[in-house]
Amino acid sequence: MYYNYEDKDLTKENLIDSPEFLYDARSFLAERENKDFKSLENPEDVYDAFMEHFRYQNVNEVTAMMDLHHAHKATAKQKKQMAHLMDTYERMDSDLGLKAIQDYAGGVFKAPSTYAGIFSFGAGKAGAVVANQGIRLSLKNILKKQMGKDIRKQALKSAAGSAIVDLPFSASLVVGNELTRVETGLKEAEDFDFSNVALSTAISTVAAGGIGAVTGSQRVVAGNISELVLLNARKQESVLIEKAHKTSTKYHLKNAKIKTQAKILKEEYLKMPLKESVPELLKSGKRLQKSLGEGKPISVIEEKTLDNIAVASARILEKIKPITSKTKTGKIKVETVTSRIARGIRDGKIEFKDMSKILDEHNVTFQQFYKLFVAEASGYGRFLGKLGQISKAEKKQIFANMHELDKVFIQLAADPLKSPPPKLKELKKLSKNPLMDSGSVNLARGEKIKEARASLEKVKETIEGDSFLAKWYGGGEGTAVEKLSGAVYNINKARIGLMTIQFATTARNVGNGYLRNYIYGLDELGTSVAEVAKGVGLTGASMLKVNDEQLKLAGKIAFNKSKNNFRNAYLSFLGKDLWLGTQAWETLAVSKLLRDPKLGNPNIAGNLFKELGDIGNTTDARGGLMWLARKANYLNMLSDNMFKRAIFTRELDKSMRIKSQSILASGKNAITGKKLTQDEINMLELSGKGLKNYLEEAFLSTSHKDKQMGAFKNLPQDMLADAMEEALRFTYQAGSFNVKKGWFNQYLANPFIQLTSGKNAVATFFGSQAVPFSRYIINQLIHNLERIPIFGMLDLGSGIQSKGAGRGTYEYTRRVGRQMSGLATLFAFYQLRINYGNENTGPYEYVNPMTGNIISAEANLGPYMGMAYMADLLARATAPKRKPLFAFPKLGIEGIKLPQLHDLNISTDTEPKGRDLAKAFLGGFGRGGVGLDLLDGLANIAVGESDDARLTERFMEGGAKVAGNFINSFSVGAGVLRDLYGAYGGPEYLYVPDTARVNLFEYFLAEAARNIPQRVDADEAVPQLYREKPIMRINPYNRLLLGITEKEAKTFTQAELDRLGFDYVEVAPKRILGNLPLNTKSKEKLSKLIDTELAAIIRGEEYQKLPNDAEKKLYLKKQLNILRGRAREETLYVGDELEPSKKQELFKTQYLNIPKLERKAVTLLYDKEYGGNFLFDVEKNPRLYENMMGYYTDVYKGKPIGDASRRKIN
Repeated sequence: MYYNYEDKDLTKENLIDSPEFLYDARSFLAERENKDFKSLENPEDVYDAFMEHFRYQNVNEVTAMMDLHHAHKATAKQKKQMAHLMDTYERMDSDLGLKAIQDYAGGVFKAPSTYAGIFSFGAGKAGAVVANQGIRLSLKNILKKQMGKDIRKQALKSAAGSAIVDLPFSASLVVGNELTRVETGLKEAEDFDFSNVALSTAISTVAAGGIGAVTGSQRVVAGNISELVLLNARKQESVLIEKAHKTSTKYHLKNAKIKTQAKILKEEYLKMPLKESVPELLKSGKRLQKSLGEGKPISVIEEKTLDNIAVASARILEKIKPITSKTKTGKIKVETVTSRIARGIRDGKIEFKDMSKILDEHNVTFQQFYKLFVAEASGYGRFLGKLGQISKAEKKQIFANMHELDKVFIQLAADPLKSPPPKLKELKKLSKNPLMDSGSVNLARGEKIKEARASLEKVKETIEGDSFLAKWYGGGEGTAVEKLSGAVYNINKARIGLMTIQFATTARNVGNGYLRNYIYGLDELGTSVAEVAKGVGLTGASMLKVNDEQLKLAGKIAFNKSKNNFRNAYLSFLGKDLWLGTQAWETLAVSKLLRDPKLGNPNIAGNLFKELGDIGNTTDARGGLMWLARKANYLNMLSDNMFKRAIFTRELDKSMRIKSQSILASGKNAITGKKLTQDEINMLELSGKGLKNYLEEAFLSTSHKDKQMGAFKNLPQDMLADAMEEALRFTYQAGSFNVKKGWFNQYLANPFIQLTSGKNAVATFFGSQAVPFSRYIINQLIHNLERIPIFGMLDLGSGIQSKGAGRGTYEYTRRVGRQMSGLATLFAFYQLRINYGNENTGPYEYVNPMTGNIISAEANLGPYMGMAYMADLLARATAPKRKPLFAFPKLGIEGIKLPQLHDLNISTDTEPKGRDLAKAFLGGFGRGGVGLDLLDGLANIAVGESDDARLTERFMEGGAKVAGNFINSFSVGAGVLRDLYGAYGGPEYLYVPDTARVNLFEYFLAEAARNIPQRVDADEAVPQLYREKPIMRINPYNRLLLGITEKEAKTFTQAELDRLGFDYVEVAPKRILGNLPLNTKSKEKLSKLIDTELAAIIRGEEYQKLPNDAEKKLYLKKQLNILRGRAREETLYVGDELEPSKKQELFKTQYLNIPKLERKAVTLLYDKEYGGNFLFDVEKNPRLYENMMGYYTDVYKGKPIGDASRRKIN
């Protein structure tokens, strides 16, 4: 025998000549890797496959853990074979030839741990060189520095960090291999040894460190360049502030009135102590003063910034004389600042052009000017703790002031959704930037006053006692009820955040993000093709109209859009900014510029880089459970922000190119209609080269001019807002449906989100039990509907596609582009279905070619479940038995023949179900009917059926399950430990525990502890429906690390039922109410009947002769119903051998499961005939339900429930 050879005799030649080795290796590879015996006929191929597998086992943690899982499930013979093969491999001399190097490299680079550390290390001090050296460095100097000691140090740190991250995975690999040796009997547990795979562990760690060094070096280079951009931008802003202060602010401070007014504004509004403002208002509206914390000195440049704002504001106020009045006590009352401005605009005392001119002279933006309004709104917050002491007159005055504030906000915003756009005259005076147009101006104002209006709404809610909790409980802010309810609200939000912290969730999100990136690329490519067609059409039309200039220009613009959409598609297919945690310097620079409150748009940055996605925008995440949820979601945040940064930058770059080049093509200013000046042409040419060139010229070039200063801050707001919207849509986080047009947004999306994750604590608490991620559900629905062929061209409520209004024909070409993308995606899923599925797999199931197991891909597909479902329907529609699509023989049209499942007996007679369709396009947002049970019970109680015992049992069971699920959701992260225990701990940790209990409190506890690692014996586990053994988790390490869920290969009977389209509801036994454990028993009995009697029926001649699948399904459905009934009756049968208490328990269960009308009728008749005071008192009448069931049998003249002999399979 080969395993008895001396070590020196374990050579390739000897093993190839050993029949026993070839038999063991072929058997192992066929069972473990699902290899076909035909592919292993050549002995050399067997040897090579054997060596490759065990080389992988030594360097790839996934292979090692799958081997351990295989050993746990293997028979004694299989374990012995595996032990011989492992021992043989380990005793052989190391072969480091080319094939060995290829195998080791393949194992290392396919191991997830190789890449685990590269996202987290080397970036922390990416801008260290620039940060330490300051703005003295130029771009050229930085690139020189990268080759120096500091950069090498950062690269080494990144390499070391990646290697350190790899070490735990290497340790898990060693442990897994050692446990496999123990499990197969190759060694005893006490001989556990960590030294066996030291060499391969070192190889794996070196590989991870090498990749970390490369990616870390790139991050350091990009980080330093982006840091230089930021420092130069700050320097330019300082120059502009100094210049405005010197030339304008100082000059106007000579005016005594302005000086006095400016001092008041600066001291009482702009420098309000932090402790005197509401923290939420400071957070949202006082970013300028973030560095002005108590006790911290104000820098010179900050002081001058405040001077500039104060003087500019004072000059504006000077043009509007204040109105004074006397109070009842005779005091003189002066009109508030905001009231003056509101009145001034309303009465025409000041126009926007005048305000704009003044602000420009002082280098003050509208956003900085609005700090006055935020400050005044915050000032009202100082009354919050004294509401009980405020008189009605004082409160009335506060309301009046806020009313004036509200009016001025609306006027200043010129929100296109609520008021008409600015007049042309105003637009001509307002903007000096040729990239601005009327849409830019409207959006800019709307964005910039959002924080002020948000502050006002907060104060208004508080003063009126109209907060979301007060509406429900009637308590003012700070009441015990409101504080308690507010805590419940935040806890519930934290619970939702804690539901996404597993590695598996991150792996699925990353995989889905990369898939979404390529579909985004297809969207852009399709739009490019549509724009080309449009350009050709317009150009041709211009020729027919004798060289019509407008048509020719439109055609030129269409070609320009096509070119830039194609460029974006190309960058997407290359995976720009998405490779191994690396990002281009311009991407990092944009992120830093946006986050800087003086340079960018912190509102956009805050919305874009949320740390909790679907919940971060609705809850303060600074402490408590929300802080824990935020920290625990660190990996999700990293991947989420990586994708958003990449898409935001691509969209901004594309928008700059398209808009600039389009204006240059027209030769006219979009606002004034006049011919472009040379300065405007220069600026447009620069921005038309894209974001990277724009930033280089503005912030890295030594020859930049004053006109380029503040370039990023002056980018049109609509470009930034549109780029942000696309980035949020990409990650399924887009919101604000309440301010978007169309019935879909107003009456479907917004109410749905508000119901399940809005500000109403009660509604959110219950709604989120069924739909915890409502924003994701709406976004994925929109994403799918936009890409369904033909259907996606419909408007569906004016706003479901992008922003709808305002985009004109470009929006139409984008829709066409998404249709093309949808077709390509559908075809890709179709290929996946026919190549990795078979006649027995469902829409979301694929056969793992390595193991033969079934991969359940629902969680991995996420929003693409709809595409997978349509691909399955298409596969069935084009199966061998079906005719070609769109065939019209009489017209000579043969139709379309797609690649078909030629060798598969796929069913073509099954019809799609409504619930399948809902699941495909809405995802698994339901909870298996738990919430429905609860709601159904409440509804019946409401109509007067609360005395129904069966209803009460169902309601109580549903309530216990909902409560258990609620508690369980806090411990979803413990699923990591559960999977680890399953991977290392043996079969007892792989079984899924059965939570069914008679006692509802025990049932609640069992449901609440589902994610906690538990040792479960086979008889305590959930039974399978198609085989006589309990459900077992397959390859939990793969789920833990890759998010992949596997299931055992299907049995003969399950395969046929799945082929015909039976779902779980049609096969599972009818639910037994009032005794949960009996449902488990009923399922066990049915699984035996299915595995034996139904299997025999399927193999039988009568079934096989049925002419089509429709008749086969109907036939099996009848037989299944009979078997389901038998299993249920055998479970409820009251045997003589049972104890009296068990008998009465079964009789009660029988009674609760009688058909509703019969049960009511029997109860009434029984009460009439045998009624008495104690008749329905179980304690005084312990045999009540036995008597009731006896009476039921007499009345209906049937045999007792549980007498299974009266039913046989027909």
